[in-house]
Amino acid sequence: MTGCVKRTEVSKMNNELEKFKNIKTRKLGIWFLLSVAILIVIFVIASLSGIDIEDPTIASFFASLWFYGTLLSWVFYEFKQNNLHLENIIGKVHGKKDFFALFLVFPLFILSIGSFLLLFWGLSYLFPSYVQSVLNEPLFLTAEATKTPFIYNALEVFLGLIAAPIIEEIFFRGILLHRWSLKWGVKKALIFSAIFFGILHASVVGGFLFGLLMGVIYIKTKNLIIPIIFHMINNLFAYLPSLISLYQGNIKPGIYSLEAFKAEALIGLLFVALSAPVIFYYLYKNFPTNKTKLPLES
Repeated sequence: MTGCVKRTEVSKMNNELEKFKNIKTRKLGIWFLLSVAILIVIFVIASLSGIDIEDPTIASFFASLWFYGTLLSWVFYEFKQNNLHLENIIGKVHGKKDFFALFLVFPLFILSIGSFLLLFWGLSYLFPSYVQSVLNEPLFLTAEATKTPFIYNALEVFLGLIAAPIIEEIFFRGILLHRWSLKWGVKKALIFSAIFFGILHASVVGGFLFGLLMGVIYIKTKNLIIPIIFHMINNLFAYLPSLISLYQGNIKPGIYSLEAFKAEALIGLLFVALSAPVIFYYLYKNFPTNKTKLPLES
C-alpha cells in the first residue's frame, strides 16, 4: 500500500514537471515591456497630482513595484494558466541535514566580497567614474536625500531581507531551473540560470557563484526553504554594516576615493584564496548530472 502511495506521488510530481513545458519564459520580456508603459502612465499621473517622483523614496517604491510586481504577476499568471502549485516548487525540509548547507553562507559571502573587489579593481582603470559612483552609493538615506527617510530605509530592508530572497529564489531556482532543465538538461539549466542571476547583480561573478550554489542546494535538498533562508542570511551580512550605522544614526554620504579603493581592493585575492576551495569543493561534490532528478521529480 505504501509503495502504491509513493508511486502515485511521484507520478503527480512528474505530471507537475511536464506542465513546465507550457511556460514560455521569453513572454516575461513582453510582460516587462507592458509594465513599463503602465509605469510611465503612473508616473505621469503622479507628477500631475503634485507628487515628487524624483524623491528617492517615490522612485524606489515604483521601481520595486515594477520589477517585483511584474515578476510576481507573471509567476501567478503562469501557475494559474498551467494549473501549477507553488507548494510543490517550495517543497519541504526533510531533516536537520538540509540545514547543514547554511554553514556555507560565510565562505560564500567572503568569496562574493573578494570577487567584487577584484572585479571593480579592474573596472576602476577602465570606468573610474562608474566604480566611484557604485562605491559611494549609500544603502540607506538621510533626511538630506529624501523627505521620508524612514519609509525609504524600511522599504530597502523589506526588499533586501524578505521580498528579494523569496521572489528571486522562486523565480530563478523554482521556475527557471525546472523549465530550462526540460529544454537543455539540468547542468546547462543550472549554469544559464546562474548567469542570468549574476547579470542582474552589481557583482556579476559573485552573483553567478551565488546562483550556482543556490541551484545545487535546491537540487540536493529538494526544497526552496533552505535557499531562501540562505539568501536572507547572505543579504543580512551585506546589510549589517549599514544597519548598524542606521541604528546608531551615523548615516553619512560616502566619500571613498578610487586611490583608497585600489590600495585596499587586492585584499580580495586573500578572500578568494580562503573561501574558493570550500565553495568549489562543495560544488564539485554535489554538482548534478543531466540524470539527476529535479525537486519536482523526487
